[in-house]
Amino acid sequence: MACRAASVWRHPPRPVPPAKRLTARPVRHRTSGVGTGAMAIASTTTSGARLMSVDLQEHIAAAQVCALLRLHTETAARRGGALALRLMDLDVEHCLVLLREKGGTIRWQPISPPLTTALADHAACRGAVLPTDALLRYRDGHPCTTRRYDHLWHRIGQHLPWVATHRISTHWLRHTTLTCVERHFGYGIARAYAGHTDTPPDQPPPPTSRRTSTTSPPHYPR
Repeated sequence: MACRAASVWRHPPRPVPPAKRLTARPVRHRTSGVGTGAMAIASTTTSGARLMSVDLQEHIAAAQVCALLRLHTETAARRGGALALRLMDLDVEHCLVLLREKGGTIRWQPISPPLTTALADHAACRGAVLPTDALLRYRDGHPCTTRRYDHLWHRIGQHLPWVATHRISTHWLRHTTLTCVERHFGYGIARAYAGHTDTPPDQPPPPTSRRTSTTSPPHYPR
């Protein structure tokens, strides 16, 4: 008994520390570098609004590039004909565009309703107000030029190497569309679709020859 008491005296028990107050610690989730950057940008209202503005501008720019390429794919228009389009040349109600191309040829060309809406939105977004204002415009409101096409195909070639290798251009879109029209509807329709004519623009078309049949041939609008 005495030995046990002496042992306790020599090695007294350690005092029990008071209970520590538990504090909630923030939970940290491991994210990638891209996610961390995005969260840091969107942390404040100003940065988040700026990010949304940049994304919206990129989306609008991509939609306008698609509308430009689709315009040439649907109409087989030349670059000069597309650049000559004015706000009054877009018929939103009937989905038509009035093309003025080389040789003085003028023709109404049908387009799809989505393309009509995209062109109208493009003109409104880029500041086309007067009927004589250019339809295709830069972001600053100035009318587009041929340099717009050169820069566009250069950028496409950077993402698609085969475009730069084969030197794909707007004329390829025109040729592809006309080839498709000729295969499905014939050479005459494709020729009219391309805007080719053997009659000078300042002269009326020659009269049709008389036929022995009593029934007149059907008239197809050009």
